[in-house]
Amino acid sequence: MERLFLSVLHTGITAGYLILAVATARLLLKKAPKGIVCMLWIVVGLRLLCPFRIETPFGMLPAQTKSFLEQAGNGSYLSQEPETMPLSQNQKSEANAFTAPKKQPAYSVTVAAAWVWLAGCTLMLAYLLLSWLRMKKRVETAVPAESQGIRFYQCGQILSPFLFGLAAPKIYVPFSVTGQDLLYVLKHEEAHKRRYDHVTKLAGYVLLAVYWFQPLVWAAYVLFCTDLELACDERVVREIGEGCKKAYSQALLSCSAARPSAPVYPVAFGEIGVKNRVKNILNYKKPGILIVAAAAVVCVIVTACFTTESKGSNAANIAPEGSLAGAKMQAESIQAGKTADAGGSAKLAGINDHITAWAEAYCGRQAEVIYRMLDQNGRKRMEDQGMLEGKHSFGWSSPWPWGSEEAEEQPNYRVLSVTDTSAVILYYAWTSDPHVTVWRQEISYRYSEKKKAIAVSDVSNDILDNIETAGQFYAAYPNGEISHTRMDYTFNGAGEALNQNGMLDSSWVFKKPDAAALYLLNISSDPALVKTEVLEQNGEAVVTMAFLKDGSSARVRMVRLFGEEHNIWVPKTAD
Repeated sequence: MERLFLSVLHTGITAGYLILAVATARLLLKKAPKGIVCMLWIVVGLRLLCPFRIETPFGMLPAQTKSFLEQAGNGSYLSQEPETMPLSQNQKSEANAFTAPKKQPAYSVTVAAAWVWLAGCTLMLAYLLLSWLRMKKRVETAVPAESQGIRFYQCGQILSPFLFGLAAPKIYVPFSVTGQDLLYVLKHEEAHKRRYDHVTKLAGYVLLAVYWFQPLVWAAYVLFCTDLELACDERVVREIGEGCKKAYSQALLSCSAARPSAPVYPVAFGEIGVKNRVKNILNYKKPGILIVAAAAVVCVIVTACFTTESKGSNAANIAPEGSLAGAKMQAESIQAGKTADAGGSAKLAGINDHITAWAEAYCGRQAEVIYRMLDQNGRKRMEDQGMLEGKHSFGWSSPWPWGSEEAEEQPNYRVLSVTDTSAVILYYAWTSDPHVTVWRQEISYRYSEKKKAIAVSDVSNDILDNIETAGQFYAAYPNGEISHTRMDYTFNGAGEALNQNGMLDSSWVFKKPDAAALYLLNISSDPALVKTEVLEQNGEAVVTMAFLKDGSSARVRMVRLFGEEHNIWVPKTAD
């Protein structure tokens, strides 16, 4: 339940930006038809209904609040310690300097908040049900009538007219409403019925019950109900003619005198916001084409910008250095490149197959495959990272370790180690420059002998795009191996495009072997963090990188990709 609560909490927070935008647009569209403004509130409702994230180049929503959700959700994990890859004695001594974060007990603030949220939802929905039953009982004695071709019901137990019902809503009018006032009342309630406002208002209240903790959703619901009334008023004036405005306003005042306003009443339509409605009726003029067109443009802009997130905003969701995977990075680098020997264990052989299937599905963004391989905690972990949305959407925008036509020969992943409970995988994430970034991933899982399958419970990713230590360098390039990996631009198929791009730029970074090494291998270019020395010999160069942060160093061999003519330097494994 806490996972559902966190999802609702996050949707409520992000929808708040859209509500503020619609409220602002509402002020700007005073002369526009209120029916258009109502459509914007429908968009808000759809956003609250939709837990999925959409990325566009013009999205203005902030990035997924992963850190907030993770902190809120820490308590929802099981209280047991996470399964991690067994370390050798040497690895343990290297890892002693790092401390993995502890997980909190299962009964946490998040769990308590989830129960409070559920209690609030229950009370709101109970109020809806009681209001419905109460109103149904009140109109049981209503008698049918008809006027101006509109069928309605007269009742002595009500104070003002309203539309009530869902599948077949009926208009109920007090016996006291007669004459010309009755005509305007019936036209107004019939407008509600033809616009299906009885459905949208009820749906809006149900959403309010779900997001009762968000003050902006309350404001949106009140404004939505007000705009529904204004839209119906305008429709009546358009149908009868602007000459009816004074008489219609008088009918509205007469019907509202006996009943106080109730803007959050969920089951019927009544006379709310009478003062503003009368003012709007008296000032109403049929809008011109330019006003309608401008209002439509504003609606499109608001919808496009405030229901979508900007592309690339989720890169920060990958766990930074200092996470569980990052904390053991130096210790693991000792055995990087060594894959578990599957030949001596049928169990490990089976696990190896599942790890390969995981990595391939990860590169191919196969949401359903990833979803099936995760257990409940794993799904929550990846949903909190903003990577997984149900079973139909997985992954982020570019860069990404996409598959390729040469996937079997050169897959965009490399399995470094596999044990009974965990695995370490490298992914090679591409952009169109072309440029490749290394992601280092640790997954923890349980293997079921009965099902012959793994259930992934934890996923930690480190994006190695700003390397500042030798430990990080060897974590990204185990044993300094670059040749014949996806980081080898003479091997990965991107060298020719790299060369063509460089020929168009006279100030290109690849003219110098050390600058090319830092750029292509994703090493910090800050001279306060990394110093380089270059030794050129026989048309090649060896670049030594001194990492000033911890006094470590690493070397890489640089070669000219297409000979001396273009002076394009790319990295290879150092001898």
